[in-house]
Amino acid sequence: MSDYPLDPHRPPTVKLSRDEWVNLVTTAVMEIGEEPIREAVRLALGPERADKLIEDKEGPRLSKRDNHAIIRAVYPLIPGDTRQDKIDWLIDKAAPCFIDENRFFEVLSYVRHRVEEFEAAGGSIDHYPDPPPVQTTITGEERGFLWKPIGENSGKLRVLLPEVWTGKVDHSSVELWRGEERIETLASIGVGNGNREHFAGQKPGGSYNKGVSVRATEGGRTWAWTIPSPAGRGEDLKAERAGENR
Repeated sequence: MSDYPLDPHRPPTVKLSRDEWVNLVTTAVMEIGEEPIREAVRLALGPERADKLIEDKEGPRLSKRDNHAIIRAVYPLIPGDTRQDKIDWLIDKAAPCFIDENRFFEVLSYVRHRVEEFEAAGGSIDHYPDPPPVQTTITGEERGFLWKPIGENSGKLRVLLPEVWTGKVDHSSVELWRGEERIETLASIGVGNGNREHFAGQKPGGSYNKGVSVRATEGGRTWAWTIPSPAGRGEDLKAERAGENR
């Protein structure tokens, strides 16, 4: 799901590596200035996450909306009076941040299409429109939950939470329970596949037997997804409030 009308010919979404993030942040600070970049990224990500990115130069856990927010905040700071001026500046300054020319133009092609989509939605060189409101309150009815008993590469359980959980979930709270007994804490392994938080189990899903549930906490509220058949794929399951925080 996208926040803006999409060009059907848009290149596939690209994901920056940690080294690419570090190189881009360093270049932006050197060429544009630390204070303008810090203010823009703080506006996009909030002070804590922005400062960690700029000071520690760690590749952050970014959702699709995070990426859009960063583009909206930083794009007006890129030197140039026209879109092409800004692209020319990026070619000159940002290309060295990538391992080779092919990789840079892969990323630039996606960003350029994204800018065109923003402008088609009413944005301009100096202003990007805010995306339409999206659901922010978790109800338990959201689609997108996935219990994947056997991951392609690991051969072990993978759990994906609905997109609305991205950036909200307490990563240390995602656990497997049977009744009122906690049996395992799942490991956070990133965001992807529809902008969803991914978690990994220690065993294949079928090893957890019937009666298992997944619990996760956001904003002090705990939710549980009951898994009807742990050895099989459980998709778009609904959640119910659980634990002491109901």
